Amino acid sequence: METTATLEALLAQVMLIAARHEGRGSTTDERFNIFRILGVETAEVGTHSAFISELLNPAGSHGLGSVFLKLFAQQVGLADFEAEQATIAVEKHIGAVSLDYTQGGRIDICVYPQNGRPIFIENKIYAADQKNQLLRYHNYDKSAKLLYLTLYGSPPEGQEATLDFDPRKTQTVSYAVDVLAWLGECRKEAAGSPLVRETIAQYLNLIQQLTGQAGNKLMMEDIKCLVLQSPDHLANAKRFGDAFYKVRGEIQQELFADFRTAFHALLPLHDDRVIVKYRGYDVRFSFDTDASGYYWGFCGYDTQGKGGVCKRSEFDELAAFLRAVNGQFKRSAWWVGWINPPGFTKVESCSPEQLYQLAQPEARRELANKTAREALICVEWLQQKYGDL
Repeated sequence: METTATLEALLAQVMLIAARHEGRGSTTDERFNIFRILGVETAEVGTHSAFISELLNPAGSHGLGSVFLKLFAQQVGLADFEAEQATIAVEKHIGAVSLDYTQGGRIDICVYPQNGRPIFIENKIYAADQKNQLLRYHNYDKSAKLLYLTLYGSPPEGQEATLDFDPRKTQTVSYAVDVLAWLGECRKEAAGSPLVRETIAQYLNLIQQLTGQAGNKLMMEDIKCLVLQSPDHLANAKRFGDAFYKVRGEIQQELFADFRTAFHALLPLHDDRVIVKYRGYDVRFSFDTDASGYYWGFCGYDTQGKGGVCKRSEFDELAAFLRAVNGQFKRSAWWVGWINPPGFTKVESCSPEQLYQLAQPEARRELANKTAREALICVEWLQQKYGDL
């Protein structure tokens, strides 16, 4: 009871500080950030992995060779890393995820030196851990150095250990400390390239905002002074932070489970999820979540069970048909058409009000059922046009 009362008292004081500073905002140009203006500040793949990998790439458009990669290797303690001829891969596909979750997936950033161990970086902003994803990366290349990058250097969760792999020994890296320090050094090295330097400065500012080190500095200073008044206040502040991320992570997991339940309840799915046979290919219904958010759609597989074939010309008609049914469908190598739930992409982008709504089971089920009903319409249209199995 005493701990609860102390937490409530601290929260009340923080709310008073926030109310006092409300509307003041920042008086500097820190409020102008191109990543935030474009609404991509938390996009792990499209923003963070893409930008970091471009800096790491010795052949990147920054035109400064391997200097940024060398600085990164120094920051994370990789001595004697051969950066000069290194190559970079982003969102590297390593096969379909196996039923036992020991193989397959996508590696966010891969760094391949000319000689020596490659570096695999798992990049997390807000997305929840996927089952055994680090084990799958390890099994793909057991010589690789795994780095687990999160906002605050959190350890991975939901990862099984094997005889030759212990997820607890994976090196953690943080945006709050490691990436900010690295970007600061990169900005110095780019002094002679103004456009590169200022773009790095914009991204550095974004990371400061995401890790609570920017924004309304006066308010943050007041909150810091409050938190530093005693060890108990520090401990309680950590409890608040831990609770927030735990709540959001649980909402993610519960929402995905609600989607799974709704899809299986409404859709006529076979065990292999094949919806139709199309020009010799299996078209399967699937749903998933990644750094870009929740999505569902239709994947194509050839007679050998190989995916990644949906950019072939044979799928042009099917892709056009799906876009005619719903103009929001997007196409990729693995998906002949994929789409986000109506009016929703991911939990991380939710406002506090939206997050509170999704914490209610009935609101999650309503979103999941609405999504499943839309999916059912598409499945029925496909089966009507191309033949029901």
